[in-house]
Amino acid sequence: MATKMKSDTQLSFDDADRRILAALQRDSTLSVQALAEIAQMSPSPCWRRVKALREAGVGLIGAAGIAHTVKRGGVR
Repeated sequence: MATKMKSDTQLSFDDADRRILAALQRDSTLSVQALAEIAQMSPSPCWRRVKALREAGVGLIGAAGIAHTVKRGGVR
């Protein structure tokens, strides 16, 4: 997976990560199956990416699902 910690404060996203985050920003209640279809991947790898993003400090706030990062320094 291309989501990597470059340092303690910066993340790097690939196109699949961006599709996942964009979809979750539009609707944070999507099922894994629906999210996987939007991200153009199968459900298992999609779920692993969502889990990895959350563990890396990327989260969702509120019903609008606005993506943010908990770590200082933001995302690239």
